[in-house]
Amino acid sequence: MPHQDIGFPEKLAEMEARLASWPVPGLAPVGTTWLGKLSATTMFGAAEVIRPNGTVTRPFAGSSLTLGDMVDAYLYLGPSAAYTWSEPNLTPVDDEDRAEVERRAGLLGEPM
Repeated sequence: MPHQDIGFPEKLAEMEARLASWPVPGLAPVGTTWLGKLSATTMFGAAEVIRPNGTVTRPFAGSSLTLGDMVDAYLYLGPSAAYTWSEPNLTPVDDEDRAEVERRAGLLGEPM
């Protein structure tokens, strides 16, 4: 699992203080470490799922799962505030690619 903003600023600050001594990039098994013992609620509790009927749920809120139950390793690329975002280039590169993009959009019922 890559390190990311977990939606809880105080918990993120605690995690990043503990991760500050890690090398960048750093990859470590989670297992029974302090990371593995973190609750799924802490890590994913802010994640929301919008169901087809429009209702919003938080599937990990109140979960008894831990991060160690869900992932094998943790990827640390530095503090999440230092991350940047680049928009993906979705322009088809040739006619075959364009046909595939149009086919997939049609399966989803969306215009390209």
